[in-house]
Amino acid sequence: MRLLLDTGASVTTINPRALAQLGVSSRDAVRGSIRGVTGQADTLFVMVSSIDVNGAKAGPHPCGAHDVDLGQGDGLLGRDYLDRFQVSIDNQAGIVTLTPR
Repeated sequence: MRLLLDTGASVTTINPRALAQLGVSSRDAVRGSIRGVTGQADTLFVMVSSIDVNGAKAGPHPCGAHDVDLGQGDGLLGRDYLDRFQVSIDNQAGIVTLTPR
């Protein structure tokens, strides 16, 4: 799946349809809410076994199951995942490097 890096998002949020395609169940989901620049929304939080971004793997990891409606991706990779790594962003080259802390 395609997740957009969002250093301003506190929570990793993934479209429920994408989670279902990966076999992630919402059976044990916990209700909660997320807040962003467009306001607040109710969502379900599900546990995924891991998130692996080109070898930078962390998990188990809770994710908000919410239709972010990005048009370009299946969700947002937020600070809750990114904070597990040293994040280096080379804007000029278009490269993000994640190194385990």
